Amino acid sequence: MGIMLLSPDIFSTIVEYAIAHSDYHRPSKRDAPLNLSHTCRSWRKFMLSNGRFWASFRDWNCNVRLALMWLDRSREALLDYEVSRWSKSSSMADIRTFERRLFEKQLFWRDVNVTLCFSGDFSEHCRKLNDLPHLISLSIRVHLRPGSYVDNASKRKYVAQYAATLLATARQIAR
Repeated sequence: MGIMLLSPDIFSTIVEYAIAHSDYHRPSKRDAPLNLSHTCRSWRKFMLSNGRFWASFRDWNCNVRLALMWLDRSREALLDYEVSRWSKSSSMADIRTFERRLFEKQLFWRDVNVTLCFSGDFSEHCRKLNDLPHLISLSIRVHLRPGSYVDNASKRKYVAQYAATLLATARQIAR
């Protein structure tokens, strides 16, 4: 039983310290919170019941499957996410799933900085942005996936649509 005799508040403080001193909040199998959730059954139960341990990460070469795990485990905690680039092993289907789930959790966004793949889905997501009660900072970049082909005229047209959608969304949120 050992460490589980600690009060949940003290144990949470220890976990938060471990997460803060892991690899800069990067989703990793070797670092907190994932490695702590694999310690024993009682630690796993504790870690999975606290969405705030999973609600923050910053990654510049992100494994989309780990990012999905973090996002799903965050539950209703306020999200502080930054994804600048997906790892080369990330499939388009997994990236689209992450994007869809991230937008589904928009009520819990606090500080979201993400690079999305260039697709028509993005425009649909932006139209649904409305009530963001906890939002402090939002940065969305759109890029072409390496190897995809979109001619310059189409690219300009879509980028203009996205920009107009984001501007309208920002005005609506500001009201």
